[in-house]
Amino acid sequence: MKLWFLRFWVCIGSALLSLFYLKLDMFITAAFVLFTALLASADSAPPSMPINGPAGIDHVPAAKGKHFSLEKAHVSPKTSPLSKRARASYYDCSPGQKQQIISAVEEAQKYATAAYRHLKSNRNNSTLYTEWFGEYDHKSYNSVLKSSSKLRKLPQSWKYLCQRDCPEDRDSRQRIDSKKRIAWVNKKLPGTFNICPAFWKLPPVKNSNLKAFNIIQEGTHFREVLGTVNYEYSYSDCLELAAQPDRARMNGPNYAYFILGAWGKELQKKKGGKFGFLAKFRSHK
Repeated sequence: MKLWFLRFWVCIGSALLSLFYLKLDMFITAAFVLFTALLASADSAPPSMPINGPAGIDHVPAAKGKHFSLEKAHVSPKTSPLSKRARASYYDCSPGQKQQIISAVEEAQKYATAAYRHLKSNRNNSTLYTEWFGEYDHKSYNSVLKSSSKLRKLPQSWKYLCQRDCPEDRDSRQRIDSKKRIAWVNKKLPGTFNICPAFWKLPPVKNSNLKAFNIIQEGTHFREVLGTVNYEYSYSDCLELAAQPDRARMNGPNYAYFILGAWGKELQKKKGGKFGFLAKFRSHK
């Protein structure tokens, strides 16, 4: 009797144990299947949190699958490298006129770069410096260096207005008739550069650009560059003005002649021999 009773409970225990392992195996299998399904659905769903991409990325389209592209991402103008570089704007200018301005600006900045290099290489005076600004002094030298440095880049950020007519220049000793005036700026409107009809009639000069010369000359009037005035215009009068250093250093054309002269010296080194670079400008007014 006791033996039968013992065998009965052994059978019951074996059955319960088998049932337990069967349920456990089914549970593990079901959990694995469920986990796999969750992974698959998560992989194809858009992220619920913002993606921290490179600086300047405001929005990235919802990811599709495992990969996403930044090609269509919106770049914030505040942090875009290109937005930090100011660009010139043009008003009432034909496509041909715009192209002439662009070329003149490139030339002007090239001349200013040559002047900057000349000054950096001749910190203790140079013949070219005294020719246009008179007796050397360190303070004036730094002023010329600073303005040359600014003219290397600023012209490409100015606003250029192609005017149908221009006012007469009454600010200088030599009045310039409105029909002969080439360009002008108003110091109260920084960065606004007015181009007169005579600008387009300037003759081509070998190894130079009269349009670029005038961009430099008028550009020095802006306070952010130097804030010059026009005491004299012609080549010979500006040379004589160097005898009055204080006036020469505030005369826009003197800066333009100096900068152009520095460019001429660079060409001399490249081409060799004598190079009468400024000879064509002696009649410029």
